Amino acid sequence: MPHETITLTKQEEKALFKKYRKGWYIRYADDFDGENSEFWYIIKDKPFSIEGLPPKTRNMVKRCLKNCEVKKTTAEEVINGGGYEIYLIEFERYFSHGIKVPPKTKEKWAYGIRDSWSRGEEYWGVFTEGKLIAYGIVNYCDGVADLITWKCDYQNYKLLYPSYGLVYQMTEHYLGLDDCKYVLDGNRSFTEHSNVQGFLEDKFGYRRAYAKLEIVFRNPFVKAVIAFVSLFEKRIKSLKLLAFVRMYKWSR
Repeated sequence: MPHETITLTKQEEKALFKKYRKGWYIRYADDFDGENSEFWYIIKDKPFSIEGLPPKTRNMVKRCLKNCEVKKTTAEEVINGGGYEIYLIEFERYFSHGIKVPPKTKEKWAYGIRDSWSRGEEYWGVFTEGKLIAYGIVNYCDGVADLITWKCDYQNYKLLYPSYGLVYQMTEHYLGLDDCKYVLDGNRSFTEHSNVQGFLEDKFGYRRAYAKLEIVFRNPFVKAVIAFVSLFEKRIKSLKLLAFVRMYKWSR
Protein backbone atom coordinates (compact mmCIF):
# COMPACT_ATOMS: atom_id res chain seq x y z
CA MET A 1 0.00 0.00 0.00
CA PRO A 2 1.20 3.58 -0.68
CA HIS A 3 1.90 4.41 2.98
CA GLU A 4 4.38 1.53 3.26
CA THR A 5 7.96 2.78 2.90
CA ILE A 6 10.00 1.33 0.03
CA THR A 7 13.71 1.93 -0.48
CA LEU A 8 15.42 -0.37 -2.96
CA THR A 9 19.16 -0.95 -2.88
CA LYS A 10 21.16 -1.46 -6.07
CA GLN A 11 21.36 -5.16 -5.25
CA GLU A 12 17.57 -5.41 -4.88
CA GLU A 13 17.06 -3.61 -8.18
CA LYS A 14 19.38 -6.06 -9.94
CA ALA A 15 17.61 -8.99 -8.29
CA LEU A 16 14.23 -7.77 -9.54
CA PHE A 17 15.47 -7.30 -13.10
CA LYS A 18 17.02 -10.77 -12.96
CA LYS A 19 13.76 -12.32 -11.79
CA TYR A 20 11.59 -10.44 -14.27
CA ARG A 21 13.74 -10.65 -17.39
CA LYS A 22 11.18 -9.03 -19.68
CA GLY A 23 10.80 -5.97 -17.49
CA TRP A 24 12.79 -2.90 -18.42
CA TYR A 25 11.91 -0.52 -15.61
CA ILE A 26 10.89 -0.54 -11.93
CA ARG A 27 8.37 1.98 -10.63
CA TYR A 28 7.53 2.66 -7.00
CA ALA A 29 6.77 5.60 -4.72
CA ASP A 30 7.91 6.66 -1.28
CA ASP A 31 7.50 9.64 1.08
CA PHE A 32 3.72 9.10 1.06
CA ASP A 33 1.65 12.16 2.01
CA GLY A 34 4.77 14.29 2.03
CA GLU A 35 5.73 17.54 0.32
CA ASN A 36 3.92 18.76 -2.80
CA SER A 37 5.11 17.10 -5.99
CA GLU A 38 3.87 16.24 -9.47
CA PHE A 39 2.88 12.76 -8.32
CA TRP A 40 0.14 11.88 -5.86
CA TYR A 41 -2.46 9.40 -4.70
CA ILE A 42 -6.15 10.20 -4.34
CA ILE A 43 -7.39 9.33 -0.85
CA LYS A 44 -10.18 10.01 1.63
CA ASP A 45 -9.13 9.88 5.28
CA LYS A 46 -11.37 12.42 6.98
CA PRO A 47 -14.75 11.89 8.68
CA PHE A 48 -17.41 11.27 6.06
CA SER A 49 -21.17 11.80 6.05
CA ILE A 50 -23.86 12.73 3.58
CA GLU A 51 -24.39 16.04 5.41
CA GLY A 52 -20.83 17.07 4.62
CA LEU A 53 -21.24 16.71 0.85
CA PRO A 54 -21.85 19.68 -1.47
CA PRO A 55 -25.61 20.30 -1.81
CA LYS A 56 -25.82 19.19 -5.45
CA THR A 57 -23.82 16.02 -4.78
CA ARG A 58 -25.95 15.29 -1.71
CA ASN A 59 -29.14 15.52 -3.78
CA MET A 60 -27.75 13.15 -6.43
CA VAL A 61 -26.70 10.63 -3.79
CA LYS A 62 -30.15 10.78 -2.21
CA ARG A 63 -31.86 10.28 -5.56
CA CYS A 64 -29.78 7.17 -6.18
CA LEU A 65 -30.39 5.76 -2.70
CA LYS A 66 -34.12 6.48 -2.98
CA ASN A 67 -34.54 4.67 -6.31
CA CYS A 68 -31.82 2.03 -6.05
CA GLU A 69 -30.38 -0.49 -3.64
CA VAL A 70 -26.62 -0.18 -3.13
CA LYS A 71 -25.13 -3.18 -1.39
CA LYS A 72 -22.34 -5.72 -1.28
CA THR A 73 -22.76 -8.44 -3.85
CA THR A 74 -20.85 -11.36 -5.38
CA ALA A 75 -18.75 -11.93 -8.47
CA GLU A 76 -21.30 -14.38 -9.87
CA GLU A 77 -24.12 -11.90 -9.44
CA VAL A 78 -22.12 -9.34 -11.40
CA ILE A 79 -21.28 -11.86 -14.11
CA ASN A 80 -24.81 -13.19 -14.45
CA GLY A 81 -26.54 -9.86 -13.92
CA GLY A 82 -25.23 -8.02 -16.96
CA GLY A 83 -21.89 -6.77 -15.66
CA TYR A 84 -20.18 -7.39 -18.99
CA GLU A 85 -22.62 -5.10 -20.79
CA ILE A 86 -21.87 -2.40 -18.21
CA TYR A 87 -18.14 -2.95 -18.80
CA LEU A 88 -18.62 -2.44 -22.55
CA ILE A 89 -20.54 0.81 -21.98
CA GLU A 90 -17.65 2.14 -19.89
CA PHE A 91 -15.14 0.93 -22.45
CA GLU A 92 -16.82 3.00 -25.15
CA ARG A 93 -16.16 6.09 -23.05
CA TYR A 94 -12.49 5.17 -22.63
CA PHE A 95 -12.22 4.52 -26.37
CA SER A 96 -13.46 8.03 -27.09
CA HIS A 97 -10.66 9.36 -24.87
CA GLY A 98 -7.91 7.61 -26.81
CA ILE A 99 -7.76 4.08 -25.37
CA LYS A 100 -7.46 2.16 -28.64
CA VAL A 101 -6.99 -1.40 -27.36
CA PRO A 102 -9.99 -3.69 -27.94
CA PRO A 103 -12.21 -4.64 -24.97
CA LYS A 104 -11.88 -8.06 -23.36
CA THR A 105 -14.07 -10.89 -24.55
CA LYS A 106 -16.83 -11.87 -22.15
CA GLU A 107 -14.94 -15.05 -21.27
CA LYS A 108 -11.72 -13.19 -20.37
CA TRP A 109 -13.66 -10.52 -18.51
CA ALA A 110 -15.53 -13.15 -16.46
CA TYR A 111 -12.28 -14.99 -15.74
CA GLY A 112 -10.79 -11.76 -14.36
CA ILE A 113 -13.86 -11.15 -12.20
CA ARG A 114 -13.74 -14.64 -10.71
CA ASP A 115 -9.99 -14.39 -10.20
CA SER A 116 -10.30 -11.13 -8.24
CA TRP A 117 -13.09 -12.67 -6.14
CA SER A 118 -10.86 -15.66 -5.34
CA ARG A 119 -8.19 -13.23 -4.06
CA GLY A 120 -10.66 -11.84 -1.56
CA GLU A 121 -11.61 -8.61 -3.33
CA GLU A 122 -15.05 -7.31 -2.42
CA TYR A 123 -17.90 -6.53 -4.82
CA TRP A 124 -20.57 -3.86 -4.64
CA GLY A 125 -23.62 -3.45 -6.83
CA VAL A 126 -26.27 -0.84 -7.58
CA PHE A 127 -29.66 -2.39 -8.35
CA THR A 128 -32.92 -0.86 -9.53
CA GLU A 129 -35.95 -3.13 -9.56
CA GLY A 130 -33.54 -6.03 -9.13
CA LYS A 131 -31.43 -5.13 -12.17
CA LEU A 132 -27.71 -4.46 -11.86
CA ILE A 133 -26.83 -1.02 -13.25
CA ALA A 134 -23.40 -0.47 -11.67
CA TYR A 135 -20.72 -2.41 -9.85
CA GLY A 136 -17.54 -1.70 -7.93
CA ILE A 137 -14.54 -3.78 -6.85
CA VAL A 138 -12.62 -3.02 -3.65
CA ASN A 139 -9.46 -4.57 -2.26
CA TYR A 140 -9.47 -4.08 1.51
CA CYS A 141 -5.99 -4.77 2.85
CA ASP A 142 -3.92 -3.48 5.78
CA GLY A 143 -6.59 -0.96 6.72
CA VAL A 144 -6.75 0.53 3.21
CA ALA A 145 -9.82 0.29 0.96
CA ASP A 146 -8.45 0.37 -2.58
CA LEU A 147 -11.24 1.25 -5.02
CA ILE A 148 -9.91 -0.86 -7.87
CA THR A 149 -12.69 0.04 -10.28
CA TRP A 150 -16.33 0.94 -10.58
CA LYS A 151 -18.43 0.87 -13.72
CA CYS A 152 -21.93 2.19 -14.40
CA ASP A 153 -24.57 2.02 -17.11
CA TYR A 154 -24.75 5.74 -17.88
CA GLN A 155 -26.54 5.20 -21.20
CA ASN A 156 -29.76 3.92 -19.69
CA TYR A 157 -29.67 5.02 -16.04
CA LYS A 158 -27.86 8.34 -16.00
CA LEU A 159 -30.66 10.14 -14.16
CA LEU A 160 -30.50 7.64 -11.28
CA TYR A 161 -26.90 8.77 -10.61
CA PRO A 162 -25.54 5.26 -9.92
CA SER A 163 -21.93 6.42 -9.61
CA TYR A 164 -22.88 8.89 -6.86
CA GLY A 165 -24.71 6.29 -4.80
CA LEU A 166 -22.01 3.68 -5.31
CA VAL A 167 -19.09 5.92 -4.36
CA TYR A 168 -20.93 7.30 -1.37
CA GLN A 169 -21.92 3.90 -0.02
CA MET A 170 -18.46 2.36 -0.48
CA THR A 171 -16.69 5.35 1.05
CA GLU A 172 -19.03 5.50 4.03
CA HIS A 173 -18.77 1.76 4.66
CA TYR A 174 -14.99 1.48 4.67
CA LEU A 175 -14.25 4.69 6.54
CA GLY A 176 -16.68 3.43 9.18
CA LEU A 177 -14.51 0.39 9.89
CA ASP A 178 -12.44 0.69 13.06
CA ASP A 179 -9.15 -0.27 11.41
CA CYS A 180 -9.56 1.75 8.18
CA LYS A 181 -6.71 4.21 7.56
CA TYR A 182 -8.05 5.66 4.30
CA VAL A 183 -9.93 4.93 1.09
CA LEU A 184 -7.69 4.95 -1.98
CA ASP A 185 -8.41 5.55 -5.67
CA GLY A 186 -4.93 4.93 -7.01
CA ASN A 187 -2.19 7.28 -8.12
CA ARG A 188 -2.29 10.23 -10.48
CA SER A 189 -3.21 8.93 -13.92
CA PHE A 190 -0.35 8.89 -16.43
CA THR A 191 -2.78 9.00 -19.38
CA GLU A 192 -5.51 11.17 -17.83
CA HIS A 193 -8.11 9.42 -20.01
CA SER A 194 -10.68 9.54 -17.21
CA ASN A 195 -12.08 12.30 -14.99
CA VAL A 196 -12.72 9.91 -12.08
CA GLN A 197 -10.11 11.40 -9.75
CA GLY A 198 -11.31 14.95 -10.28
CA PHE A 199 -14.85 13.69 -9.69
CA LEU A 200 -13.82 12.25 -6.30
CA GLU A 201 -12.04 15.44 -5.28
CA ASP A 202 -14.81 17.82 -6.33
CA LYS A 203 -17.86 15.81 -5.29
CA PHE A 204 -16.77 13.70 -2.32
CA GLY A 205 -13.89 15.56 -0.71
CA TYR A 206 -11.09 13.17 -1.61
CA ARG A 207 -7.67 14.77 -1.52
CA ARG A 208 -4.19 14.42 -2.97
CA ALA A 209 -1.59 12.63 -0.87
CA TYR A 210 1.68 13.63 -2.51
CA ALA A 211 4.50 11.15 -2.90
CA LYS A 212 7.91 10.83 -4.52
CA LEU A 213 7.87 8.77 -7.70
CA GLU A 214 10.92 6.58 -8.25
CA ILE A 215 11.82 5.07 -11.65
CA VAL A 216 14.73 2.70 -12.25
CA PHE A 217 15.52 1.71 -15.86
CA ARG A 218 17.25 -1.53 -16.75
CA ASN A 219 19.13 0.17 -19.59
CA PRO A 220 20.45 3.77 -19.44
CA PHE A 221 19.85 4.01 -23.20
CA VAL A 222 16.09 3.62 -22.69
CA LYS A 223 16.12 6.41 -20.13
CA ALA A 224 18.03 8.65 -22.57
CA VAL A 225 15.51 7.98 -25.34
CA ILE A 226 12.53 8.79 -23.12
CA ALA A 227 14.28 11.92 -21.86
CA PHE A 228 14.72 13.08 -25.47
CA VAL A 229 11.15 12.23 -26.49
CA SER A 230 9.84 14.13 -23.44
CA LEU A 231 10.97 17.36 -25.12
CA PHE A 232 8.11 16.86 -27.58
CA GLU A 233 5.42 15.91 -25.07
CA LYS A 234 2.76 18.21 -26.52
CA ARG A 235 3.03 16.51 -29.93
CA ILE A 236 2.72 12.94 -28.67
CA LYS A 237 -0.51 11.23 -29.78
CA SER A 238 0.10 7.74 -28.37
CA LEU A 239 -1.27 7.45 -24.83
CA LYS A 240 1.14 4.60 -24.06
CA LEU A 241 4.18 6.66 -25.02
CA LEU A 242 2.75 9.71 -23.25
CA ALA A 243 2.40 7.66 -20.07
CA PHE A 244 6.10 6.76 -20.12
CA VAL A 245 7.10 10.36 -20.78
CA ARG A 246 5.02 11.64 -17.87
CA MET A 247 6.28 8.86 -15.64
CA TYR A 248 9.84 9.97 -16.40
CA LYS A 249 9.11 13.69 -15.93
CA TRP A 250 7.16 13.28 -12.69
CA SER A 251 10.01 11.27 -11.17
CA ARG A 252 12.66 13.94 -11.76
